[in-house]
Amino acid sequence: MNRIKSAATTSSPAVNTKPPAIIPDDRDLDVSSSMLK
Repeated sequence: MNRIKSAATTSSPAVNTKPPAIIPDDRDLDVSSSMLK
């Protein structure tokens, strides 16, 4: 989980462009991280 979140945080734009391959909850967390940034 941490690894996925790390990768998502490293490449926020890529994650946004990529399809929802990760769990919806994880994606929500990624969005929150982007907002916090």
